[in-house]
This record gives sequence, C-alpha cells and structure tokens, in this order.
Amino acid sequence: ANNIIADPKSSSIWKSILVKRQFILGTLTNLFKMIPSKLFNEDARLKLADFII
Repeated sequence: ANNIIADPKSSSIWKSILVKRQFILGTLTNLFKMIPSKLFNEDARLKLADFII
C-alpha cells in the first residue's frame, strides 16, 4: 500500500484528491463565514473540517 504514493500512475489520482480537498475546504470556509462566529471558534472549525474530510 505504501507504493501507491510513489507510483506515477496514481500521482494524477492524488492530485485530483488534493484539488477536491482544497475545493471542499474553500467551500467549508465560506460556509463557516456565514455561521455566527460565536458558535465556532477557529479551532472548532478546523476540527470539523478535518472530521468532514
């Protein structure tokens, strides 16, 4: 399983996963900005983002 990262064929898959992750994080950040900050401090936001992803 460790070879998957080094395998050139899977590198494009990893890139697309990272791009999707960036997109999801960006979307989440925008959603969090709409939520009153009293409900979420920065730490809670990061934990929730990690949990969702």
